[in-house]
Amino acid sequence: MVQPEEGGIGVTELAKVLLVILLAALGGYVSVDMAASMAGRGVKGGGAWQSWPQADAREGGLYARYHHLRQGELPFSRFLGRRFEARTDDDGNALKGGCRYVVEGTLPPSRFWTLALYPLQDAGREAEPQASWVAAEDALPNRKGRLRIVIDSRMRPGTWLRAPVEEDERFMIVLRLYGLNPLVRDRADMALPLKIRRESC
Repeated sequence: MVQPEEGGIGVTELAKVLLVILLAALGGYVSVDMAASMAGRGVKGGGAWQSWPQADAREGGLYARYHHLRQGELPFSRFLGRRFEARTDDDGNALKGGCRYVVEGTLPPSRFWTLALYPLQDAGREAEPQASWVAAEDALPNRKGRLRIVIDSRMRPGTWLRAPVEEDERFMIVLRLYGLNPLVRDRADMALPLKIRRESC
């Protein structure tokens, strides 16, 4: 049996040191992930919508940036506008394929906007960047000038976005507003008067 030299570190002591380092690294990762999950809740944007107005800020935006980076996307710069996302309807039900939803209301004045659907993985994170989307120039306002978008797996009249066909497949809605007035853009309590209603499932 090989004995450690006097003053040296034995195999058992080395294993203990490595175990402590591993546990410290694991604990650090878990704490960062939990903090990012809390930051991932963002701020309420009205109804089911959430946003991260400080995701690109030098102070206080670290975990909010991580929320976006772990989904494989760059944080949306507040100087461009605002990014909102919804993973439930206004009643708190998860957005699922096989259901029909109506997104209806008005948007804050902006130069341009896009609205897209992204499928989600089981952990609730964005999956492959395959999405159906619509832009400002493609949307058809109703008679009252309000925006009305139908989300369904089957084609619908008016402005329509194709939802996943599978009933157990979850997705999220991402709205990006570009060219907002700076006085409105940087408000953390900015409300989005756009409702998400489930019509059938």
